[in-house]
Amino acid sequence: MYFTSVEFFVFVALSLLAFHLAPSLRARRWVLAASNAVFMAVLVASPTLLVPMAVFLVCGFVFVRVAQARQSRPLTVASIVITVGAFVFFKGYSVVDFLPPLLEPYSVVGLSYVLFRVLHLLVDGYNGAIRTPVPFLLFLNYCCSFLSWLSGPIQRYEEFLEQESHLANPPMSTGLVWDAFSRIATGYFKLALLSGFLVDLHEFLAALPLSGAGTLRLGTILGGAAASYTLYMYYNFAGYMDVVIGLGTLYGFRLPENFDRPFASGNFLEFWSRWHITLSNWFKFYVFNPATKALVSRWGTRRATPYLGVVAYFVTFATMGIWHGSTPIFFVYGLFLGSGVSLNKLYEIEGRRLLGKQAFGRLRANGPYAALCRGLVFTYFATALMCFWMTPRTFGHVVQNPLGAVVAFLVAAVFAAVILETGGRARSASAGARVTFQRITQGDAARPVWVGIKAYAILLLILMNTTGVPTFVYVPF
Repeated sequence: MYFTSVEFFVFVALSLLAFHLAPSLRARRWVLAASNAVFMAVLVASPTLLVPMAVFLVCGFVFVRVAQARQSRPLTVASIVITVGAFVFFKGYSVVDFLPPLLEPYSVVGLSYVLFRVLHLLVDGYNGAIRTPVPFLLFLNYCCSFLSWLSGPIQRYEEFLEQESHLANPPMSTGLVWDAFSRIATGYFKLALLSGFLVDLHEFLAALPLSGAGTLRLGTILGGAAASYTLYMYYNFAGYMDVVIGLGTLYGFRLPENFDRPFASGNFLEFWSRWHITLSNWFKFYVFNPATKALVSRWGTRRATPYLGVVAYFVTFATMGIWHGSTPIFFVYGLFLGSGVSLNKLYEIEGRRLLGKQAFGRLRANGPYAALCRGLVFTYFATALMCFWMTPRTFGHVVQNPLGAVVAFLVAAVFAAVILETGGRARSASAGARVTFQRITQGDAARPVWVGIKAYAILLLILMNTTGVPTFVYVPF
């Protein structure tokens, strides 16, 4: 049952109906729990495949309650180690290949994001940030909400608890409901149509032969395939986020935003504050900040501290990349992310030191320089994502023509800079028209009409689409 299936629409309709007919907060909690259980069970071939997930959740709940009750550092550290160890075992990381596998097959869908929530509860429960004991039903609804179980957004428990306590009378209005439907329709347009077109384009380009390709052909094919894959992932993931955030509104939840025009970023550090925002914030709070504190407490001096931050950035983003999967390719992806962010931070440190803060600030504000930086950010990220689709044969062609690959990268960066700058200028030029259009379509009378037009257009385009709707790209995580 995926987000573009008829079964999912029926499931959501029945869940919303039962939720809003439920007479009390307690009843609505049970409706949410039942909805989450059904979604998890239907998403896998057999509910028995979720037994390890159930064990992981029960153990996580026990650890969280112990951390809250005892606030013991050794017990909390041991709980974190066991939780992460179980995650590594269940996900099948190569470092635990020496251990005997489970005899029966099982599913790990959603386990990565459950891990984030359990670790958050453990740490914040231990340090007293979560003051009240976590009830088991709320623990399950927080960790396994079908809206964000697969890939976020990662909502903090304190925020979830505050919103959950008002579900008996959730803040709802006619305008809010129509805005939610409008966002859901926009999400399906991105997920079903834009990402579908882009993944078809990527597969076409990635299948083109590279034997004997010169620099121009190599750069054009690889650059086009990398760019189309990056945009496919963005529209697929961002569309999914639009859908779940819109659905969350219908239940009374305000899920955090996960994207903020990431390709307008002027550097790689800014990019990660705009792309998968809740994941970046989680790693900031629970990996980067502790790593920085540990490094500074051991080796920190006025001169060394900024460079220790570079090390912390590398560790954080390398860990983020490796977390995405258990195969060696994700290790490469992690190194690529860590190298990009840490080199970006090192460049900023040295730039301010050599040019001075004011001169470096003027350089960053320079139009052509800023545009080139945006192009480099897009191209570097697209290159990192090549780990997920490049075949050994394609990699061999790149190795045979390394100069061509470097030239292709630079040309792609300039091309991306021009495209992004043109798009930014067009967006600025059309700002007034967009404001007027939004004012017209968000009027009380126009909202239902506008949502109906969007829904009809999307349904028509889906029916006309002969290649099928792509599945959600982040399901495996």
